[in-house]
Amino acid sequence: MAGLPHMPAFLVYVDEDTEPIVARTRQIDMLTWEETAHKHKWPPTSEAPGLLSWFVAWAALRRTNQLPAALVKWEDFKSRVAGVAPMNENGDASVDPTDPAPGTD
Repeated sequence: MAGLPHMPAFLVYVDEDTEPIVARTRQIDMLTWEETAHKHKWPPTSEAPGLLSWFVAWAALRRTNQLPAALVKWEDFKSRVAGVAPMNENGDASVDPTDPAPGTD
């Protein structure tokens, strides 16, 4: 029997002074994204890859009870977290989430 497909992991930087929290996603987190995006009429993932990354990271942390109480609600998470970055195979951030987006400097 084949294994489940690889799901991405993210490093969530609650603030700039603490170690990131590792958000290991599962397929249920993507399903939560799809249901929520449809309900709220969010843009397709191709137009909002950052929103997708942040949301599935939040969904994974909420599912595993790793969120501080102040960040359990999506609105609080997205307005207070310093950054979310894909985690590479070395356990590091693939990009520095505190760097400005390309073209914004």
